[in-house]
Amino acid sequence: LGTATAGGGMARIAGRRGGLDVLLPRRPKLIVDAGANVGLSTAYYAKRYPDAKVIAIEPDPGNCAAFVRNTAAFGNVR
Repeated sequence: LGTATAGGGMARIAGRRGGLDVLLPRRPKLIVDAGANVGLSTAYYAKRYPDAKVIAIEPDPGNCAAFVRNTAAFGNVR
């Protein structure tokens, strides 16, 4: 993952390689990312759906530190 940030590069990587760009019938108000890892999918969804609240769950302390760094730019992530 290198030094890419969630504000741009990582969100694009997650969407392109992870197959996250799914068609939804309407814009979600709440997204739950269970097993958020280092925040790639969380950052993608936070950017793609800025009006949604994104709740992320990650139990691994090592991943949590990276998650916080990678999603700090998004005010809709909890």
